[in-house]
Amino acid sequence: MKPFLKLSILFLFAFTLFACNQSESSQTSKIAVNETIQNDVIQVLDFHGKHRCQSCLAIEANTRKTLETYYADELKANKIEFHVIDIEKPENEALADSYKVFGTALFINVIKEGKQTPIDMTNYAFKTGMEYKEFSTGLREELDKQLALN
Repeated sequence: MKPFLKLSILFLFAFTLFACNQSESSQTSKIAVNETIQNDVIQVLDFHGKHRCQSCLAIEANTRKTLETYYADELKANKIEFHVIDIEKPENEALADSYKVFGTALFINVIKEGKQTPIDMTNYAFKTGMEYKEFSTGLREELDKQLALN
């Protein structure tokens, strides 16, 4: 029975690893969701693939809840944008490639005076994404810092 248990645990670990497909690198090319950005804006980019684990779904849900709860005014004023991006759609391939993303990833892309500064939040998101309070606190700290600079 022990070999079966070990094999089951190994399979579950491997499935989770490949289902989530964390981002390849924290260094990214600088590209926006929109081709031309007219105003300064902070984009929150939630990349995902077709198959999504519980952590992947929690990251999106907790990001959305944080933004809607604490940044509703900024969302309405287009100071913050939230984009959920399916990397498996052909129209999103170039964007995913520019961020070196091949699965679930979370980025904050700060656009100021035409210059883009992406901040990779993927590791933090996977570490805390299942716990709303902890996840939201870290996301809010980064967004507040960027809003103060913007």
